[in-house]
Amino acid sequence: MKLGFVAAVVFLVVGCVAAADGQGDNAPRGSEQNRSGDAVQFETLERGSNAGYDEPWCGVVRSREELEALWNRLYRRRTPTPSPPELAFEDGVVIAAFMGRRPTGGYAIEVNSVVQSGDELVVEISRREPGPGEIVTQALTSPYHVVWLELDNPEIAVRFLDCPEQLDS
Repeated sequence: MKLGFVAAVVFLVVGCVAAADGQGDNAPRGSEQNRSGDAVQFETLERGSNAGYDEPWCGVVRSREELEALWNRLYRRRTPTPSPPELAFEDGVVIAAFMGRRPTGGYAIEVNSVVQSGDELVVEISRREPGPGEIVTQALTSPYHVVWLELDNPEIAVRFLDCPEQLDS
């Protein structure tokens, strides 16, 4: 009995340590070397499923004014609108990916990686759709992911991979 209890505690501790290794949603990403360029770390600013964007698109935000416009539209369905974060745009850019309106839950969009390849950043976007028979929320959703990148050259060109529509680079 005592041996079973000790084994259960060890199993629980090992499981918790393995799960904590993921570091959560706000952990810097993109730290691995990519064969086509140097990975750029980024930090999640916001991620969710109820954006004020009904159409899918991806974009780059390079100024405080652009961030305020994005933030106001992102949270247009929420009162009061939360304040955007204070960011030093002379040191980086915001990348935003919006999936657009979807008929149910179970959808997601994510910035997977950012790689500097020569004189441009390549942003890889992934999208998730619910599988057949999957039980999901029966409500309209609008998934999004907004990230911050610190860069040596914030004016660098940006190219999105697998993004519904790219507005600005």
